[in-house]
Amino acid sequence: MFSFEHMIDKCHCVDCCENDDLVALVKRIRLLSKITWNQILSSSRHKLGCEKIARDSINEKIPTKLHGQEGINFLSLRFNGMKPMIGFREDRIFHIIWIDFDFKVYKHE
Repeated sequence: MFSFEHMIDKCHCVDCCENDDLVALVKRIRLLSKITWNQILSSSRHKLGCEKIARDSINEKIPTKLHGQEGINFLSLRFNGMKPMIGFREDRIFHIIWIDFDFKVYKHE
C-alpha cells in the first residue's frame, strides 16, 4: 500500500513531474503493490528492490510530522529507469515523500 500523506507540495512532488514520470510512477506502484515487502527487500536496489537512504544525505526539508522520529529509515524505490521515489515504510504502507525525478533529493553515489 502506498501513501502520499507526508509529501511536501513543493518541487519534488507529483505536481512537478512530467507526464512520462507520472505514468511510470503509477505503473511501478501497481507492480510493487502485487508483491510482498519481503520480495521488495530481497530484490536488487536498482530493480524492484529498495535501498536505505541516510537522513543526513537528504537535501530536502524533512516533513514537520517526522521531526523527532529519528528511528524512521528513509527508503528509495525506483521508477522510470533509475529515478527514485523516497519515503519510509510503516508496517505495510510506504509513505512517498519525494519524487526524485532530477536526482537532487539526496546524495547519489
